Amino acid sequence: MRADKRVLPGDVAMWIFIIAELLTFAAFFLLFAWLERGDAATFASGRQQLHPFLGLLNTLILLTGGSLALAGVRAVENAPSGPGAGPLRGRQRLCRPGFFAAFLRGMPLRMAGSLQARPSAGRRVHGWTKADSRQGRSSDISIRMGRRFFMLAAATGVPFTVIKLWEFGVLAGQGLTLSSSTFHFFYFFLCFIHLAHVWLGMAILVLACRRLATSPLSGDGVSSWQAAASYWHMVDLAWLVLFPLLYLGGTRP
Repeated sequence: MRADKRVLPGDVAMWIFIIAELLTFAAFFLLFAWLERGDAATFASGRQQLHPFLGLLNTLILLTGGSLALAGVRAVENAPSGPGAGPLRGRQRLCRPGFFAAFLRGMPLRMAGSLQARPSAGRRVHGWTKADSRQGRSSDISIRMGRRFFMLAAATGVPFTVIKLWEFGVLAGQGLTLSSSTFHFFYFFLCFIHLAHVWLGMAILVLACRRLATSPLSGDGVSSWQAAASYWHMVDLAWLVLFPLLYLGGTRP
C-alpha cells in the first residue's frame, strides 16, 4: 500500500498569510537588533523598566494556548466523518483554500463535499447499524472535545491581553511613550502589533468552533481547524522571538 504524502495542515490562503506575517515580524526583529548595536546603552536602560517575569508568564500562557489548540485539532482529526467512516486524519490530500479566505470575506465557509462513507460491517436496520451508532456517538464526543479545547485556547488570549495592557499602563504612567526612545518605540509598536495578532487568533479560533457547531464534519472541516491552529502557532512563534529580544537581550547597565 502506498504511503500517504505529507501535506501542510490548513489551507493555502492561511499559509500565505502566515508566511507574510512571519517575514514582516522578521524584518522588524532584524531592524531592532541592528539599531541596538548602535545604541546599546539606551536599549539596555529601556529593558530595566520592563517586567521580565510578566513576559515569561505571557510566554507560558501562549504556549498553553498552543497546546490546547493542538489537542483540539487532534480530537477532530480522530472523529469519524459520518456513519461507517473512519477517522479523518490522513484523509486529506491537498492543502485547500477556503477557511481563511472566507473569514476575510465575512461569509460562511463552503463545504467542498463530504467524504464518501465506507460501508461498515454488521446487520443494517433501516439503513443504520449499531456500529454506525457507536461511531456517531464517538464523533460527537470528539467534536465536543475539540470545540472545548479550541475555546480554552482562545480564552488564553484574555490573561495575555490583561497582562500586556497592564504593562502598557505602568509604562505610560511613568511618562514613557513611543517617542521616549528608540527602544520604547519598538517595544510599544511591536507588542501592540503582536497583541492585535493575538486578538485576531482568538477570533479565528472562535469562528472555527462556530463553524463546526453548524456544519457537518468533513475533510474541509478539519482543514479549517488546522488553519486556525496554524495561525495561533504563528502567534506563539512570534512571541517566542519577541520576548527574549525585548526583555532579555543585550547587556544591562
